[in-house]
Amino acid sequence: MLSERPKHKLHRSISVLLALMVGFAAIPYGNVDAATSATLNNLQKNLNALQAKQKDIEAKISGLESDKENEQKKYDEYLLAIENVKSQIAIYQQQIDAMNQEISQKNAEIEQKNAEISQKNAEIEQKNTEIEQKNLEIEQKQADISENYEEFKERLSAMYMASAGSSSMGVLFGAESFSDFLTHAEAIKNISERDNQIMDNLMVQKRELQDLKTQLEEKKTEIEGVKSEIEARKIEVEGKKAEIESQRNNVVAVQSQEQTKEGELNNLIEKSAAVVENLEAQQAALDEQNEELDAEREKAIAAIIAEQERIRLEEEARRKAEEEARKKAEQEAAANGQPSNSNNSTQQNKPSNNVTIGSGWVWPTPTYSYVSQYYSSGHKALDIAAGAGNPILASRGGTVVFSGFGSAANGFNRYGNVILISHGDGYYSLYAHCSALYVSTGASVSQGQKIAAVGNTGQSFGNHLHFEIRTGVQGTRLNPSNFVSAPR
Repeated sequence: MLSERPKHKLHRSISVLLALMVGFAAIPYGNVDAATSATLNNLQKNLNALQAKQKDIEAKISGLESDKENEQKKYDEYLLAIENVKSQIAIYQQQIDAMNQEISQKNAEIEQKNAEISQKNAEIEQKNTEIEQKNLEIEQKQADISENYEEFKERLSAMYMASAGSSSMGVLFGAESFSDFLTHAEAIKNISERDNQIMDNLMVQKRELQDLKTQLEEKKTEIEGVKSEIEARKIEVEGKKAEIESQRNNVVAVQSQEQTKEGELNNLIEKSAAVVENLEAQQAALDEQNEELDAEREKAIAAIIAEQERIRLEEEARRKAEEEARKKAEQEAAANGQPSNSNNSTQQNKPSNNVTIGSGWVWPTPTYSYVSQYYSSGHKALDIAAGAGNPILASRGGTVVFSGFGSAANGFNRYGNVILISHGDGYYSLYAHCSALYVSTGASVSQGQKIAAVGNTGQSFGNHLHFEIRTGVQGTRLNPSNFVSAPR
């Protein structure tokens, strides 16, 4: 994960400085000379220029942060993609391992079949030996048959020659005596028994020969069947092995593609990291420029505050001198027995808790008059219940010394959207919990001008206007009921 630079605080300490400026914003400049006014104007122009530069830098920083955020999203997407690729590669590797194991198993089967074939070949050799033996037996039988057959033919030939071609009956009737007849008959009988024996032997040997041939053919058929069965199984195993190897090669090819993709993603990650690093370097440079502008702006604000403080001190000195002159004139008049005609305008500029109704203040919510909470020791304001978005009017004319969201830093914590107006005579009116603000800090407003809308921002419970009258920015809060009255 790329490191994230902390968010830039564009307006560091601006709230504190703004509070200081607000403290001097109510100084009346009616007696300020043209040179002083020009000085203040120049200081304000310088401050405005610095603030404009900061807004430009802020916009650039915001753009860089947006670019960096988009690049960071790309970076995160690349990381996620590469994790997915790695997972897929791992899955392919598992498949390859399983196929390799299956191929090893098939190789073992092939080896086993080869061993079986070798064993069967040994059996076949044994059978061939038996066949050779049977062939020898067959040859011997055929020789015996031939020998017996030759013997039989010789006997027949001898018998034929002895009888001169006569039949066995002729041999018998050719006897010279009965004894000779019996002798001839016995001889013929013996000859017949021998011939029958020879014939029987020939028949037995022929049958044995046929059995041997049949057994020989059966053994040959059996051997060929076994050989065919083993060869078929071996071919089947070889085919399965080839199929598995083909699948494994396909998976290896896909895995290679995924590994190539992983390399491409790694390159994209490096490029993305380089882009973010470059953006961070640009942001760091802008941060440095902005810090320099911060320092210049704070100097400009300090110069304005110092000038306002000088004017305030001069004004206080002037008022003090006028007051001393007035008192001296009153004392001299009293010593001479004359009534005092001194100007009371200075005294009128001092806040008082005894201002009567109708002294130039107007009710701030013209269409709403219900007060949900009055001024008290624990609540130094009027809470005027009103509908959200309804207009809030300036109770008197003056200068807006603060318009914004309240915080502890600017002294208006829990007020939400708030406006503070200086009326130039030491009095300030405050309008809090607004839903919208229509005037900015530094604006001049007239009595009855719409400055905001009723709301429920900050620490608030329901839509209403929190209305205060003060003797300073953070001065004494007076009872607004002594200054304004609700419309009847």
